[in-house]
Amino acid sequence: MLVLWNRSTVGSTDSKLLSRTGIAKLPIGGYDSSREGINQPYRILGHLLLQLYSRSGKVRYQEAREMIQMEVHAFEDTLITLSHRPNFADHNVLIQQKIMKRKHVIYSSYLGALSTLPVLGGLKSRSVISKAIFAKMSMAVGTKSLDNLNDDWQTKDEACASVGRFADALIWGEVKINEQQTNPLWLAPVENSCIEITSWAGRTLSSIRDDAPFCFSLYQADVKRWIKGQQDSFLEKERGKNREEITKISQYLARMAEKSTGSLWVDPDVCFFESHVGGLDDRLKKMAISLRASGDLLTKACLLYDDAVDLLIDVKNSSVNAALVYAEEMNILERSDAIKMNEQELVQLMYSSGVIKDVLSIGDFLLAKAMQELDRANDNSSVEAPIEVDRLKLQCKILRLFNMRKLMLRDKSLASLRLGLSMKGADEIMSTLPEKILALDRFVYVPQ
Repeated sequence: MLVLWNRSTVGSTDSKLLSRTGIAKLPIGGYDSSREGINQPYRILGHLLLQLYSRSGKVRYQEAREMIQMEVHAFEDTLITLSHRPNFADHNVLIQQKIMKRKHVIYSSYLGALSTLPVLGGLKSRSVISKAIFAKMSMAVGTKSLDNLNDDWQTKDEACASVGRFADALIWGEVKINEQQTNPLWLAPVENSCIEITSWAGRTLSSIRDDAPFCFSLYQADVKRWIKGQQDSFLEKERGKNREEITKISQYLARMAEKSTGSLWVDPDVCFFESHVGGLDDRLKKMAISLRASGDLLTKACLLYDDAVDLLIDVKNSSVNAALVYAEEMNILERSDAIKMNEQELVQLMYSSGVIKDVLSIGDFLLAKAMQELDRANDNSSVEAPIEVDRLKLQCKILRLFNMRKLMLRDKSLASLRLGLSMKGADEIMSTLPEKILALDRFVYVPQ
């Protein structure tokens, strides 16, 4: 069922932001969506997981499905408004230049719903849920698109400057226009559009800042931490410091993993929670902090999972990769030797030496810590608006499976299937981890 977009539910108070065209779909020309991960098998799997996820929740499958569809159409409608504004690139340009893909919209709506419904579903306010999901989609699509622009088209200094412009956009919804002449000419307008997309989240959240002072201040801090992490990663890569200084997995966890600020993904939920319930007492503040910490740990876990898949790409790009750092630390493989190997040889060595298993175990360690933080959030949740912790834990497992699909599809081995299909809980994970993995705990930063 296609749901028409109701302006009152999407989270922006700026009427100029909104399109009045009803349902709109982004024209993608002859692009094959199967290459984007939104083909029929992915759709079927998504519906099956959503049914499993909604079985015991306060928001059931059909309502969750309709809400996801509504947010996708709302977001696509809003993207169309970019074509009516000077100094901004039309959404078609973003798609044609492969800066943005429609799967970014689909995935962010789906993952936004999975993470928001367990937190805000108990408030019984569809408008509040919708605004939080829309804000998350704006963050995800805008930051991912600018990340693609930074990687493919911008120098280190340009990338640092464009990421720095995110602060006002994400916090206040304000966009400082880049009016410079660029080569190619579409570069500055595309950059403006990426930042404009993130500003929709800023306008949504800043509109409730007076009603959510505690959580909005946490959100501001997370934005600044994320920007610093991104800029530091640009500078380190440009100067070649990654290879020279990050030689241990403990250094990777303490420094590189900080560029993934997963608490930012949770901030819309806790901000709207605080706004809706009329403020947080000490117990609910602890709940909000634990939810954010869980998001941060979950994102760090996914970073480790990605590194297990992106080995060859990161070697060629001189990027820091946890698996390669770990292999060097264990005296298994030097980066200079890895560059000379093809993917099959590299992957085979990483499996036979136990590197892949250990790196995924570190990811699982962070995943277990994320689920433990959810238990702490549950201990401090409100009887009037309870957090559905079991569904948030299931979301953690689904996100792990989502990341592991790339490993299983790449390696097509029994070992990758065993590693990828694991759906263990926190206690079971912790009980099976070796001491060398557990000892890394002191290097993992958790935001307070």
